[in-house]
Amino acid sequence: MKFLLLLVLVFFSSFINAQEVNLICDLTFQSDVTGRNETQKFRTRVEIFQTKDFLSIIPDSDLLGSVSTSKRENSNFTNYSNGTKWDLQRRSHSKDGVLNVHIIIDRNAGTMSYNSSFLHTNTLTSYTRAFGECQKIDVSKKKF
Repeated sequence: MKFLLLLVLVFFSSFINAQEVNLICDLTFQSDVTGRNETQKFRTRVEIFQTKDFLSIIPDSDLLGSVSTSKRENSNFTNYSNGTKWDLQRRSHSKDGVLNVHIIIDRNAGTMSYNSSFLHTNTLTSYTRAFGECQKIDVSKKKF
């Protein structure tokens, strides 16, 4: 019984210091897919979840990919985050090519930068970039 209680406490202690932040970001999106350039402005929600050993940045948009420090097959990540920014890069390999996604959120300036590229058989086939300003969503004020 003591072992079970200790196990439960250890499991939940990692979430005690967990931080969840929700942002609303106004971004300018630019893409270059095989020479076709596109630019558009849009608004998206971004969810950041962080514990001592884990970080995920998840934009709620079909245009942007997400990144996390979870270990996956054929994928690796580099976490450059510190106290003033969330900065996470993921590189994923598949039979079709290599996808790089890099998201930086400056916590002091309130800005977000997103870059991704897809390299297919050593030829850059697509590159996307998004940048703009974000505001924290106050989840204590509910409209419904």
